[in-house]
Amino acid sequence: MMNPEITILMSVYNEEEYLQKAINSILNQTFTNFEFIIIDDGSIDDSLKDIRSFSDTRIKVISNKKNLGLADSLNKGITLATGKYIARMDADDIAHSNRLAIQFNFLEKHPEVGILGSFCQLFDDKSDKIGVFLVPIFDLAIRWTSLLNCPFAHPSVMMRRHLLIEHNLRYDGQFKATEDYNLWTELLKYTKSFNLNYPLVRYRLRNGITNSKRQQQLKEHDFIAHRTIRTTLPDFSITPEQVTLMRSLLITENFFDETGILKVDKLKEAIAIYLSMLSAFLNTYATHPEKNRLKRQEIHKITRLLLRLSKRSGFNNVLAPHLQQLTQLLWR
Repeated sequence: MMNPEITILMSVYNEEEYLQKAINSILNQTFTNFEFIIIDDGSIDDSLKDIRSFSDTRIKVISNKKNLGLADSLNKGITLATGKYIARMDADDIAHSNRLAIQFNFLEKHPEVGILGSFCQLFDDKSDKIGVFLVPIFDLAIRWTSLLNCPFAHPSVMMRRHLLIEHNLRYDGQFKATEDYNLWTELLKYTKSFNLNYPLVRYRLRNGITNSKRQQQLKEHDFIAHRTIRTTLPDFSITPEQVTLMRSLLITENFFDETGILKVDKLKEAIAIYLSMLSAFLNTYATHPEKNRLKRQEIHKITRLLLRLSKRSGFNNVLAPHLQQLTQLLWR
């Protein structure tokens, strides 16, 4: 086999129910020059047997003797990868047949882009089409989003392997649920990025995680967000508590208390911090060609949020303090 252009990395842990469809969606790609590294992470079901049932020589099977977790398993794959590009794939998702071809061609034409993702089509066992998972498209919007949220859908990503090697970047195992978010914030220090504005992956929604795992995920998320803000905007003063406040109200949209009353004071504080942070970010990237595009996008986003809340009691108390901030941003 010729040297592969792409290495696909998949980590598997007890995924026998969905695994074969996921693997076949890669093997049936219109782009064929790839290696497919599949790491079985100590599965106790028939996942490993199912993987080994495929005779395609492009598949390389790694079997962990014990469960190492997603980050360490993917790092094994990165070490073994030989492709120019590394593409992620989850064991319960389905790749569109032209996913690899589209991403390969894009990266070949845009050498300045080192990490490329896409929208994802959401589905579950009951419904084939639930909706579309949207991510920011252009590089500056991705960088802005990364200050408070993960800007890529992990199983849609393709990245340049040499960036990981040259900068000694890997998934960090201390982040059990946000290893991807952490890696993207590190990669963005060295390369530009892009998300294609259409789905290349069908992303399967599963039963929700336990509350304890969700709390751990949010704790990790807020830690990465605070660190990223401090690195990107070193002169912008912000506390971990303020990051959590913004994420809670503006990302996960916990607008109301347990009685259904709008959190007026908290919402005012969160929006004020958010707009101040946006102003600092726009100052940092004052000469960036995408600055005005991002500014318009974010002003529209906050305006839509305020309009959504317009019929709620206390809305005017939320809106009034931010009209001047929005106007100042608009005319910058």
